[in-house]
Amino acid sequence: QVAICYQNMCANFGYAKQYEKSLEYYRTSYDIFLSFLGPDHPNMGGVYLGMGSMYNELGNYLEAKKYILKSVEILRKTYGDDYPYRKEIEEGLVELEEKMAKQKEK
Repeated sequence: QVAICYQNMCANFGYAKQYEKSLEYYRTSYDIFLSFLGPDHPNMGGVYLGMGSMYNELGNYLEAKKYILKSVEILRKTYGDDYPYRKEIEEGLVELEEKMAKQKEK
């Protein structure tokens, strides 16, 4: 339950555009979930997805992609190819790839 409280704080800081602070809370949430649930638990997928989103907001697209893909890997293991929020995650990855391509052009 403590980890879930941390995840809620992550979301609040993200909404307030305090992305670095959000990442701090995601890291704490990550540590708690990892120690109690293990690396492949679906909640870990949510933590990875959130961290990827914050890195995306910070413009660190390569790191964002790494975390989002880790999330997809966990969600697929748990739910199969029809994992929760699949469409939204895939659309987000396409947008992320476009940002990365634009960043390379500069």
